[in-house]
Amino acid sequence: MKRISTILLLLALALGCATTRPPVTRISYTERQEGRLDAAVHLIEMGDSTRATNLLRSICADPGVVGVTDEALFRLSILQLRSRPQTGGPQQCRETLERLQREYPESSWAKMASTLLEVLSAKNEPPRADPDLESRNLILIRENERLTRDVDALRMEVRELREKLEKLKHLDLELEDESR
Repeated sequence: MKRISTILLLLALALGCATTRPPVTRISYTERQEGRLDAAVHLIEMGDSTRATNLLRSICADPGVVGVTDEALFRLSILQLRSRPQTGGPQQCRETLERLQREYPESSWAKMASTLLEVLSAKNEPPRADPDLESRNLILIRENERLTRDVDALRMEVRELREKLEKLKHLDLELEDESR
């Protein structure tokens, strides 16, 4: 009886330690979002802005995580800024930056967003009227034409000098052959 109970005890211990499933690890929501942001940054670095944009949009659509969603919003706005004006890219960029400032005002990304919004606003302001602008423009056009002519003349001189140099090389080689 002792022998049977010892065998059962050893068998129970051996089977109790062996498992066929890997241990269950729980990844928190924040860690998942951080992983998705890392993947989006990697896609940006690889030049795949379309997939990065889609991933960043999905991160921004999910419940926010400080330090993740604010960075995703900023990176998304930069990608939107790069898209064509016909598709509404600059306007989407502005809206995303405003959302970043509204939802994460203490974030360092929000501070950068305010600077970018100032630049975008200055870009969209109409240029100030300058009465001398047209006359300066004409002067610059004439100077550009003159410089273009000078460059063309210099190119011709360089070409002629190269041809003369080649002739001199051939003459030098002929003189060497004759002297031998």
